[in-house]
Amino acid sequence: MRPWLTLRQLSPGFPVALSCVAFGLSALGSAQLIPIPRLGGFKPPASQPAKNPLEPSSFPNPQGRSGTLPAPDPSEDKRDFRVLESGTWRTKDGITTIEGGAHAVYRGYDLFGDRLVFDRSTQMVILTGNARAIGKDAVVQGDRVTVFFETDSFRAEDGEAIIRPSARPDRLLDDVYLKGGTTYGTEREVFGENCALTTCDKDSPHFHLDADRVVARVGKRAILRDVRLKVLDRTIFGLPYLSIPLERRSERYLPEVGQSQDEGYFAKFNFPIPVKDDRTELISKVDLMSKLGVGLGALYNYEARNLTGSARFYTLTGSTRSTEITNQHQQRFGNLTVSLANNYQRQNYLNAPENTFLNTLLGLTFAQKTGTTSVGFNRYQNDGEGFTSRQQTITLSDSRNFGSLRTRLDLNYTNNSSSFTGGQSTRENLDVNFLATHTMRAADAEFEYRRAVPIGETQNFLGAADRTPVLSLKSDSSRLLGNKWSDRWPIQAEFSLGEFSNPATRDRVGRGYLDLGLQRSDDGRSRFGMSLDTRYRQGVYSDDTAQYGLGVNWAGRWSIAEDALFNVRYSFLRQYGFTPLDFDQQGRYNFASMDLSFSPLRNVKLGAQSGYDFELARLQQTAWQTLGVRSEWTPTKNITMRGLYTYDPFSKAWSNLRFDATAKVGGAYLAAGARYDGIRHTWGNLNFYLDGLQMGRLRFSTLLVYNGYIRQFEARHFNFIYDLHCAEAVLQVLDTPVGFRPGRTISLFIRLKAMPWDTGFGLGRQGQSFGVGTGRDGF
Repeated sequence: MRPWLTLRQLSPGFPVALSCVAFGLSALGSAQLIPIPRLGGFKPPASQPAKNPLEPSSFPNPQGRSGTLPAPDPSEDKRDFRVLESGTWRTKDGITTIEGGAHAVYRGYDLFGDRLVFDRSTQMVILTGNARAIGKDAVVQGDRVTVFFETDSFRAEDGEAIIRPSARPDRLLDDVYLKGGTTYGTEREVFGENCALTTCDKDSPHFHLDADRVVARVGKRAILRDVRLKVLDRTIFGLPYLSIPLERRSERYLPEVGQSQDEGYFAKFNFPIPVKDDRTELISKVDLMSKLGVGLGALYNYEARNLTGSARFYTLTGSTRSTEITNQHQQRFGNLTVSLANNYQRQNYLNAPENTFLNTLLGLTFAQKTGTTSVGFNRYQNDGEGFTSRQQTITLSDSRNFGSLRTRLDLNYTNNSSSFTGGQSTRENLDVNFLATHTMRAADAEFEYRRAVPIGETQNFLGAADRTPVLSLKSDSSRLLGNKWSDRWPIQAEFSLGEFSNPATRDRVGRGYLDLGLQRSDDGRSRFGMSLDTRYRQGVYSDDTAQYGLGVNWAGRWSIAEDALFNVRYSFLRQYGFTPLDFDQQGRYNFASMDLSFSPLRNVKLGAQSGYDFELARLQQTAWQTLGVRSEWTPTKNITMRGLYTYDPFSKAWSNLRFDATAKVGGAYLAAGARYDGIRHTWGNLNFYLDGLQMGRLRFSTLLVYNGYIRQFEARHFNFIYDLHCAEAVLQVLDTPVGFRPGRTISLFIRLKAMPWDTGFGLGRQGQSFGVGTGRDGF
């Protein structure tokens, strides 16, 4: 979700210009709002590159605010209460009181205060005067801080909670500061009264949100009541109610203005509606469209202790009478979980303008100590002009675990019916699947029963391959002979006996089957290496037929020199005899391939690869496969150029030639790629990407993708980012002239650095990525 005001143009040639400023707050709760996390099992957040090239990784040099102390020694017992510095202290009835300044460590937290009281029986610490509770991912400080270790919760009076990035860098990117008269909460909820929220790390922050009451729910949303936005200590605006989504959504909470081919000129608005319950959310939607008229809708999200759900309604009141109603509900009753979902759409102008369909799903799941039982119901109906189709499915699934015995039963009843001009059809069937596995020391024994049962008169019924039933024994050399012998001869074996049927003919055939395999891997310790995978399969059938198959996959490696490597691979598969079962037909191939890579000069790498098909040679066809030649030159550690050239022996021409280059200059990253079609004698693609070109506080990025076949640009993306310390001003122009719903988006907004954000840079209208043809290192 990107909650900023944008002006979009979805048809080329429409002049647009709009400026608007909005704070991108939607990603705040994607971070874990854990005031005092359990540090004992946490690892420091790993440094990972941002998913989007335009997404900043963090503040360059955060200054100000209280820092963290070094993490406690992991070898020490973090459950032991240790006093590192103290004035006078005493212990009575399990309660330790320290006066005159204290520094203690407990459960991986550093605890500071002029006065410290620790109650071992209730696992509670009270810090008074310059109180601080410091951990790897959060800091809570104030005049009085109470920490409840049993519930992982806290309460701070006249204090400050510093929420740090968790181990997931796709959520929070930097510290968030919550100051207030009183802050309290748990690892799932944070509450504040008379609070100020900011992501600026200065003692006098550039901006903050003041609210009489704040409720931040992890991964859901933050609700602020009687909120005021202050910039440079000046109030910009106030709102009685503000709901900030704390999860990535598609809904946009600020106005959107533009034009599209389907909707004409449009203006779209979302209005949060105040509700008393902090666990519910109600949003109204009003769309004004010159072609479709007025669109009205509402979104309702709710959650309680054992239930959660949402409901959505949207309708068009103009010439196109389109309606959409969806809901999702999940509720727990002890060990029973109930799920319900409905989706009703009538005359959806985007994907089904002439149809009406309704989809209903109901699920019941009952969890027990020995397993789980689930019952499901799914009904789908689609009504169009001249036809109606319905599908109804009832499922029962039960899985059990009785020590070494595991069972699973699946029953699926399906009813398909359709009526159309001139006729109708109906089909009913029941699928039965049962599997029982018994684990023994030497082998696994399996009993499997699978059958598709038609109900009533069904024409052209094609079910799965029935197994009625099949008994199997599976083992390997390590279980039969021990690990020492298995290291030399790693063999896998399976023997089965049962009755099968062909899906097409439904003829039933008894089969005895033996499957033996040997797999040895190259350990890579010497100049010469070899890996081998062989397979022998033998089937004997009740109609007096038999078949066996042989398969070999062999790979050899020769390290000619430190910078030269030669690989050869050979694959063979052939079956002998006859099988009445279609799924036992294994196919046939006889193929060899080889590749060579070496470095003739420093910073230069060359390679070639090809293959030979002996089966095609037997048929007197072209046996040599595609020849690939690759080259790579790295003149410096920041510059790389590559080429890939493909020769097609069937066409007797160089069919595909790819060139690309990447370079890092200062803080900028540059990539360019090109592809030449040797068959059509056309430059198929010319792509260019530049990111991070810095000019003072201004950073510039662009992506250009040109399609030589249609002689048009597929994408022209531009971004200008101006650094505002804790925020960034972004001007973004995304132009996609061709493809699905082509058009242009122009956005001007201010976003907070600490918050992750979604952007369409590098993506098409359907979410597809645009690359630059740079092979393995392309973004």
